[in-house]
Order: sequence, then C-alpha cells, then structure tokens
Amino acid sequence: MVTSKIHLKPEKFIFFSTVYQKLMHQKPYQLLLFLFSILVHPFTYFIYRKRKHSNTYDQAFALRSQYYIEHGLVAQWQKEFEQQEIAKATFFKEAVLASQIQLTAKHLAQRKLQQQVDQDLQKEDIQQLSYAQFFNQQLTNKRFVALTFLPAVLFYVVLILFANPFLQFIIERILQSFIVIVGVATLVFTILYLSPFDPARNLLGVE
Repeated sequence: MVTSKIHLKPEKFIFFSTVYQKLMHQKPYQLLLFLFSILVHPFTYFIYRKRKHSNTYDQAFALRSQYYIEHGLVAQWQKEFEQQEIAKATFFKEAVLASQIQLTAKHLAQRKLQQQVDQDLQKEDIQQLSYAQFFNQQLTNKRFVALTFLPAVLFYVVLILFANPFLQFIIERILQSFIVIVGVATLVFTILYLSPFDPARNLLGVE
C-alpha cells in the first residue's frame, strides 16, 4: 500500500500585521507605535535598504527606463520640452539662457520618464515597496517577531491589547480621561498661582 504525504503550506502569521495595519490608519497611533518600536527600526531599515537594491520593482524600473532611453523617447521628450520653454519665454518676452532651458527640459523629461514607467509597471502589477509596507510584511514572520519581541515589547503589548476592540475602547477612554484630568488640574493650579493674591488665601477664602 502506497501512502502519499500531503504537504500543506503553513498559514501566514498575520495577527500582528493585521492589528498594526489597522492602527496605522489612525494618526495618533502612528507616532506611538513608532516610539515603542524605535529600537527595531534601525535594524529593519538596514534590511529594507539592502533588499531594495535587489527589488523586483527597481530592476523592472531600470530596464523599462533603459528601453525608453535607448529608443530615443526621452531625447524626443526633452526636445519637445525645450521647444515649449522657448515658446513660453518668447511669449512672455523673457531673456532665458539656453543652458537653463536645456536643464529645465531635461528635468521635465526625466519626470515624464518616471511617470510613464510607473504607469507601465502598475499595469503589470509591479509596485514599489515602501518601508512601512516592508515593516508590515516582517510582522508576518515569526522569526522576526521572536527576535524583536524584547526590544519592542511595548509595541507588541499595544498590538495584543488593541486587537480586541472592547479593550481598545476602554484603554482609549482611560487615556482620554487621564489627559482631561491632568489638563484641568494644570489649568486650575496655573490660574491660582498666577493670580495676584495668595493662593492659600484664595483656597481658604480668607481675606
């Protein structure tokens, strides 16, 4: 009897990634999460920069840009922009140096090249991976979570607590209440101590 083993792909570890992505849509949490994970970011950013050089997007972008350059499209765009700049200077009767016109046209041609290549790559579903997206991807890696748990323990604690909407609601209300209490107390004592009279007499009502 022959038995065949079925190899199932392990499910992605998406718990921290899902919560992180949800919280990052709210601006107050962006700074909080960054501060709590600040010890991890130098290491993660180093890996991001290292992998970026071998990124599929960068390779595809370079190849497509080279294609447009070799086929003379960039040079053609630059000439068109030069003509536009000359026509604009003539219309407004401005004295513009030829070198400045060439520099402006070159800059515009490079910008058009980037936009054109971006559009081409988007059609092929090739997109540039930002650092935020890369960091979010790393949160699906159990090894990354294990290695960075101690340096960013507060970061992971926040994600664990805020994974529960009910706990998130309670924590937010407690923090808001604390901020209001501290703010009101600070304001009251500031007014008392800035008043021209003795604060103790003001509190006791003694004239």
